Amino acid sequence: MMKLIIDIPNYNLDRVQNGSIACSRILKAVKNGTPLPKGHGRLIDGDEIIDEIMKLGEEPDYQHEDETWQNGLYMAESVIEFAPTIIEADNE
Repeated sequence: MMKLIIDIPNYNLDRVQNGSIACSRILKAVKNGTPLPKGHGRLIDGDEIIDEIMKLGEEPDYQHEDETWQNGLYMAESVIEFAPTIIEADNE
């Protein structure tokens, strides 16, 4: 089985979900869909996680003099920032 991400207009999705039509736009969306890699992990919002990491470093309760802790935050941010993109961000 393959998992596929497709983009279709809401109007067409509504018509498909209520059983009234399966049109060529749906077939085209499937044809142009983005397959998810087999065995992929959780799909998360990396930008949101980076924002949370940055907030952690700024909160007084989490301020640490410990350079190792600060390096850990930096490493986590870097790993997420440079992770491969499976699906581009939705800028809407």
